[in-house]
Amino acid sequence: MKVYKFGGASVKSAEGVRNLKYIIEDQSELFIIISAMGKTTNALEEVFDAMRKGDIAVCEAKIAEIKAYHYTTIADLFGSAEYRIEEVDALFEALRNAVTTNKFERSRAEEWYDHIVAYGELVSTTIISAFLNKEGISNKWIDMRRAFLTEQRHKDANVNLEATAVRLKREIGDSEVSVFVGQGFIGGAPDGTTTTLGREGSDYSAAIVANVLDAESMSVWKDVDGILNADPKKFPDARKIER
Repeated sequence: MKVYKFGGASVKSAEGVRNLKYIIEDQSELFIIISAMGKTTNALEEVFDAMRKGDIAVCEAKIAEIKAYHYTTIADLFGSAEYRIEEVDALFEALRNAVTTNKFERSRAEEWYDHIVAYGELVSTTIISAFLNKEGISNKWIDMRRAFLTEQRHKDANVNLEATAVRLKREIGDSEVSVFVGQGFIGGAPDGTTTTLGREGSDYSAAIVANVLDAESMSVWKDVDGILNADPKKFPDARKIER
């Protein structure tokens, strides 16, 4: 088993998703961890903030924007502006219902934060799993909220490795396919609520999967031209190392 992790910048567009397909199309025995597309987590944080303030109109408007962004990618990937993915529609409807029909409680703020922002990874992996299947790369979508058992803590939960090993192996066991698509950043608490592993937690998710599955390698794919000899944010004349 190999583990590949793709960050949000790598799957922010249809072009990025096609590049992911190109990278993995000849692979088997592969577990892919994927982040939310582009800046979706930031956008969902705005939904959370609007819910916290009780501004339902802003919640619905933000969710509509996020959905439109994802359906732009879907239209490109599947070749039709009318193409619908039922599971994606269901996720957005569940998100909308959660923030418009529940009263925000300050004592549950971190729980609500995790519940809302997790939809970014759930939607991105649902889209990419469907696209890979369409392209002939049979795969199984894994709900990491069931696979990762974390402590009863929100926004920065630690993972129970022993229990997670049992759960994750059960999720992929006896599968007819050897490619698996799962979300980074999210897990599930003992009481069944959604947890997150902290911002930028997808690398941690990939490392955990590699550890508990005794993977031969874990690779983090980045949306860059290559490895540079310095940080370009600090050194404008940084150069790519060709070999």
